[in-house]
Amino acid sequence: MKKTKLLLVFTVLLCMLGVQNAKAQVTGVTISSGSKIDAISHPCVPSDLSYYSVSGTVAGTVPSLDSVTIKFYYGDGTFALYKQKIDSGRYFSVYKSLPKTYTTAGTYTTKVVVTASTGVADSMSSSPFTLSSGCAITGIAINKTVSKIDSLIGSSCTSKSLTYRVTGTIAGSFSKTDSFTVKFDYGDGTIVTYKTPITGSPFNIIKGSTHTYSVTGTYSTKIVITAPSGVADSMTSSPFTITTGSSGITATKLYAYGILD
Repeated sequence: MKKTKLLLVFTVLLCMLGVQNAKAQVTGVTISSGSKIDAISHPCVPSDLSYYSVSGTVAGTVPSLDSVTIKFYYGDGTFALYKQKIDSGRYFSVYKSLPKTYTTAGTYTTKVVVTASTGVADSMSSSPFTLSSGCAITGIAINKTVSKIDSLIGSSCTSKSLTYRVTGTIAGSFSKTDSFTVKFDYGDGTIVTYKTPITGSPFNIIKGSTHTYSVTGTYSTKIVITAPSGVADSMTSSPFTITTGSSGITATKLYAYGILD
């Protein structure tokens, strides 16, 4: 009789424990419609999948420290796998920046699968996107109304600090490794050439420099911006005059304080 009672109590405890465990389970996963997984930074390879943002909710009772497994397929045979904790509100959110660089032209479809510890899952696929090779910029247009390349800071003496800001638009496509070649002519025979990454259209090039004009006179600076395809645009500043420095004191009013003897 005692054995029967003990067995009955043990069975009841197991049932209660089973009910508790059954309650503490995720029964569903839902990826939100606001998730985005196909943000390509350039239409031409090499190109980055600049980010993907995946969020959603889970149904059921979430055990303490439970997480979902996120598997992201890049569409080229590779994938990323990691876990994300489910917060107390049964919500998960993943944001990844620059997780993938595509180097081969083609059409790709990315996919994300979010799986709970209980095996329930939800998935989302991107729209197909095509990456091309041999892309080129077909035109450059400097906005000469807004751009400024003759900002002389300080007096008009021989050593000058110049700041130039050039903005404009481009036509055509480019990859993430493309750069502008910028040639800046100070107008006295000094030319500085450098490269700056192309980040998009409109573009902004802001540069500060100190240049010493060894000879007084009137000068005009000029900037030439050239794309890898060879197309270019230029802009010339208004003339400005460089003079020599002066010495002594110039005063419009002079006040003296002291004792009159």
